Amino acid sequence: MMTGKRNYFHWISSVFALAILFSCSGPLEPIFSETPRFPDQLGSVWVYNDYSDTSGTGRLFELIGQIRREVVVADSFKGKSAVFVESWFTPVPNSGLDATRDTTIFSIEGNNRMIYLESISDLIGDLFPANLEGTFRPGWYPYLMYRTNDEYTIIERDTLRTLIGTDTLFLYVSVSGKVLQEDTLSVNGQVRTVTPLNLSVSLSAKFQDVFVPFAPLIISHWCGDNVGLVQQITGSISIPPEVLGVLIRSPSFRYELIDFRQ
Repeated sequence: MMTGKRNYFHWISSVFALAILFSCSGPLEPIFSETPRFPDQLGSVWVYNDYSDTSGTGRLFELIGQIRREVVVADSFKGKSAVFVESWFTPVPNSGLDATRDTTIFSIEGNNRMIYLESISDLIGDLFPANLEGTFRPGWYPYLMYRTNDEYTIIERDTLRTLIGTDTLFLYVSVSGKVLQEDTLSVNGQVRTVTPLNLSVSLSAKFQDVFVPFAPLIISHWCGDNVGLVQQITGSISIPPEVLGVLIRSPSFRYELIDFRQ
C-alpha cells in the first residue's frame, strides 16, 4: 500500500487522513443540522500543505511539503464496491524527507465507512526498528459511525511482537473513534462548517516483564460538507525510557486544505 521511506508518525497520519476523506456523509441518526457529504467522483483532487512540529509541543509547526490526493479507481475489491485513492507527498527542498506515493482503499456502503488494511503496519509503520509480527487479520474495518460523543471501536486489540536483542517486546494496539458536535473552522482565510472526528490510538508495551502504558495518540480531523477533510492535527506521543532506554517524543503534524477540485 505504500512506497518510499516514511516514518511511523507521518504514515499513520496519512492513512487516517485518507480514511477521513471517505468519512464525511450520512449519519446513522439525525444528529447534525446538515449531513456532511464526501465527493467521491473519479478525478476528485485534494491538495494540502503539510506541517511538522519536531518538538512535539504543537506550537512550532513548519512547512515540510505538500500532499496531493486523487480518486483514481472505482471498482470491486474483496467483496465490496471500493474506491482507490492515490496520495503523493512532495517535500520542500532540503527537508531531508523522501517523496512518497501510496494507495489506500475504501468502501462506502450507505452510512458505513470501511477501510481495507493489509496489516497493522499499515497504521503503525516503523514505530520500532524491526519487523513486527502479530495477530492482525487483513480485511475490511469499520471507520466512521455518526454517533455524537459515542466512542466506537475500529481495531479492538492487536498484539504485536518483535525481538530486541534476545528479548521479546510485546506491543498492544487498539484504535477507536468519536464524532463530535458540528462546529466552524477557519482554514487559510475561509470559514467552514465542519464535523469533527477524533481518533484515539491506544498503545502499551511489555518488555522484560515490565508493562508500560502510553498516553493515547489523538488524531483530530475536521470534515467539511461536499469537500471532505479540511484540516487534521496528529498529536505527539512519548515512548517512555522503559521501552527503548531513552525518552522519545514524536513530532506533531498538521494538514491544511489549500485546493479542492472535481
